[in-house]
Amino acid sequence: AFEDAVTYAEKFPNLLQWVFSAQHLVTSESLAHLARACPLITHMDTSHIAHSWLCQAEVYTNMLQYWPNLRSLSVTESSVLAGVDLSCLAELRMWGELCIDIQSHSLRILEAACCSSIPNLLKNCPNLSELIVKGSTVTFELHSAHLHTLAVEGVACKGALDHCMALTDLDVDWILHPRERGTTHDDTEDDESRLTSSLHTLADNVQSLQGQGDSSSSRAVWPRSRDTDERNGIQRGSQRNGMLDTASTGSATAGEVSADTNRVDRNIHSYLHPSIQTLTYRGILLKSRMLECFPNICRLVCPSIDTQLEAGFHSIALTSITLEAAMPKNYSLPHLESLTCSNSVGRLRLPALTLLHVYSFYSKRALVETIASCPLLSIICTIHGNPWNSVNPWVHPSNKIWQEIRDLEHSRNVRFVVSGWNRGIMPDEFEQMRKEYRVGYTAEWIER
Repeated sequence: AFEDAVTYAEKFPNLLQWVFSAQHLVTSESLAHLARACPLITHMDTSHIAHSWLCQAEVYTNMLQYWPNLRSLSVTESSVLAGVDLSCLAELRMWGELCIDIQSHSLRILEAACCSSIPNLLKNCPNLSELIVKGSTVTFELHSAHLHTLAVEGVACKGALDHCMALTDLDVDWILHPRERGTTHDDTEDDESRLTSSLHTLADNVQSLQGQGDSSSSRAVWPRSRDTDERNGIQRGSQRNGMLDTASTGSATAGEVSADTNRVDRNIHSYLHPSIQTLTYRGILLKSRMLECFPNICRLVCPSIDTQLEAGFHSIALTSITLEAAMPKNYSLPHLESLTCSNSVGRLRLPALTLLHVYSFYSKRALVETIASCPLLSIICTIHGNPWNSVNPWVHPSNKIWQEIRDLEHSRNVRFVVSGWNRGIMPDEFEQMRKEYRVGYTAEWIER
């Protein structure tokens, strides 16, 4: 019973967090008893309670009076907070839709299933720094000076994030959805082509403005189409690794510079989001051209097993990738330093890679060639206790395999780490190498 839980909690007057159980029958008297027993609670979770007692707004009003230092509150639905003063809260989470108007200058984090009007929410809660509404789509421009994390279904408005200059982390399923222009899902390729064409125009304009500069600083990072190259008389040899060297393309006249400057400003505000550094993408296929909207992106997270990177995926900006699906067959990631892939992998060719976290390798040869092709690699972490031949997750780690790893060429330059759940089943050879600090478990190396 809830009363018994409160009686037990009297032993811990400095308790800071309380989660209501679905089995507890809470009354106003027992809630007041809890407030007397644990007056310092700052985090309250009522999202597991569904009975009518917690469907009354006055209950939450009393709750905030009992605990004036309450900073975090989790509820099932927003309707129970109608008319409640939330001025003390810094964090609010709910399972359902946010269907009430919330006004708070203290609120920093808000999570809900969806929101009817994100612009109004940001206006009424100007200090929000993290907003998670995965069921909502951004269809209007957003204005916020403090928002740095935004998680939505999609962004369907050009320039929607231009006035969120502090935004660094974006979590989306899609960006610039074709329905914005009245098209259907089948027209996605044409929509992306129009977006890329506009970005190519922007690259042309940057080239015109910087044509006289030094070749090391006069580069546009947008890959160009063959038609664009031929139209502007640019030799294909000037494009390498998805970068355009404008030093060899000639210069523009003063009239062209003046006209193109306006187009550059307009296109930058329409497509580019320079503040975003981390992109979490949950769509089906991620193409390299999508990253052109984020010139300063350095970290890519694809948490869905359904999200695939296109064949030939390339980026000169990414330094970290987390991927649930398999790596594409062809890719160009010259500056990638950290790769996490929940699948098994073959040979990897990543010249800047230092940390690799995978399920396992397809074969011993794949592991050997990866070490040879990644000269800076220092840590290889595998989920399975066998770094290769681990198709069957129930196969115990092999002493023979770890003896072969000990004898591998260049293996002394790499630390091999296995997931902590392998403790107790690793072979003697592994434990011996562990004493030599050549291998270890995840917590011993990755979290250092």
